[in-house]
Amino acid sequence: NINSNSGTSNIYTCDTTYNWNGQIITASGSYDQTFTNAAGCDSVHTLNVTIIPSPTADAGSDATICSGNSATVNGIPGNYTSVQWTTNGNGVFLDEFADTTTYTPGSIDLVNGSVILTFTVYGNAPCGSISDSMVLTITDTLIGTSNIDTCDTYNWNGQIITTSGSYTQTFVTANYCDSIHILVATINYSNSGTSNIDTC
Repeated sequence: NINSNSGTSNIYTCDTTYNWNGQIITASGSYDQTFTNAAGCDSVHTLNVTIIPSPTADAGSDATICSGNSATVNGIPGNYTSVQWTTNGNGVFLDEFADTTTYTPGSIDLVNGSVILTFTVYGNAPCGSISDSMVLTITDTLIGTSNIDTCDTYNWNGQIITTSGSYTQTFVTANYCDSIHILVATINYSNSGTSNIDTC
């Protein structure tokens, strides 16, 4: 029929479905619908649909590090073109545009005791971006001092001390940070002597 016509269009959409005049499309492909044109004849339209999966982001679990250390962060992106790490503190990333990188806390992070690290994943067009965050807690190294005044020798957790002075041992806290303890030992030596007596 000379009055029949047809047409084709293309669409790129994000996520898993596209609603075309009530027809729910869930997979990429070519779809046809028939309309009636002004002349009362069939008008067949073909829609080429490409469904782009949305990006996904996983910043990983919250973590704890000791003051003075850096943290390795491992973001897991999906359906993406690029990624970026950002912080709400003043620390620095070794490479903010890498999935896995190292974060060194700044002075503000140390004062606050924690920082939020955000992992943003940028999707394929026309999809946008999505973000996920983790909390990095920074724990101070604990330092303690004690004094001991004893005679001859002192057994400090298996360390035998025979001379006065300062001694250091390092322990691990419940948060896996170093706990440094300084023992100031004063060793007093026992006196010994010999005497003779001659009596009846």
